[in-house]
Amino acid sequence: MAAERPEDEAGPGDELDCEIHVPISPTPAFFNQIRLMAASFRRFGGPLRNSRIVVTVGAEEQTDLAGRLPWSRDYGVEWRWLDPDLFARHNYWGTAVERFRQPFESQYVLFLDADVLAISPPELTTSPVTETGGIAGLIAHVAPFERPLQGWTELTEAAGLGKPPFVTRHSGWGVMDYSLEGQHAPPYFNLGVLFCSSDAARAFAARLYEEMEIVNSVRETVFRCQIALTLAIIRLGIPWYELPLRLNFPNDLRFWRGYQAEAARVQLMHYLREDEINRTIDFASENALRAAVARPVENPLTRLLQERIRMLLLETGGDDR
Repeated sequence: MAAERPEDEAGPGDELDCEIHVPISPTPAFFNQIRLMAASFRRFGGPLRNSRIVVTVGAEEQTDLAGRLPWSRDYGVEWRWLDPDLFARHNYWGTAVERFRQPFESQYVLFLDADVLAISPPELTTSPVTETGGIAGLIAHVAPFERPLQGWTELTEAAGLGKPPFVTRHSGWGVMDYSLEGQHAPPYFNLGVLFCSSDAARAFAARLYEEMEIVNSVRETVFRCQIALTLAIIRLGIPWYELPLRLNFPNDLRFWRGYQAEAARVQLMHYLREDEINRTIDFASENALRAAVARPVENPLTRLLQERIRMLLLETGGDDR
């Protein structure tokens, strides 16, 4: 069965000195994702229920989002615009990188994609990151290349890092990809959920644009930011750890079938799959959201997502802007 749903409470545990950073483009769908994310952390965030939420926004034109979106003040959301020159040079990949380059005030940083919802209090206070620093994330579902060994070797050698360290396994191996070559991976994290010490984040900030340029010089790929982070981890020798799947669980029926124990304990859901809920179309307006959470679906994880969104829509009061 899908995750057990906690009662209406913020969750147990002491508060963690942690801020949340998210990159977006200024569209109605992203605004609705942030609104629901913020509401979910205030309600179900446990040790993160009072964390600052900083949203990095990338676009050609800048507007007053705090004035336009009054709910953001209620939920403690702070908007920061990406420098226009950086956006012109790197487009939304620059927005993704810039979340690592913000001034941090807390000891820890939780980096999220906008399509993440708190389902129950995330267990981060016991993470090794709180003892030794560094970064923790979920190893990406699959490799970013058709031929992983060749692709990673080209990149790490171009970066002056030698042979790639295949020291872990893709989280989607056995449910999405069964090939032997697609099994092992370097510390290549999905960017949806990353828990990091602020010191490590500052170290990454000094390298990520350069690492991304190395990636661009070797391969044209939409995963350039994820790969750049891997190169920075290897180059800087930053301690890294794997997060359990429950802290970045995709709304993917294959994962629900393959990881029943983790599915029963989902804490952060990453609703990146769009076969039943579309992050752009279904989040474009309040009416679209209400229609999306009312439609019949097959995936138990989607039903859990629908239930959470229905609950949060009642609390937030709705805002179509």
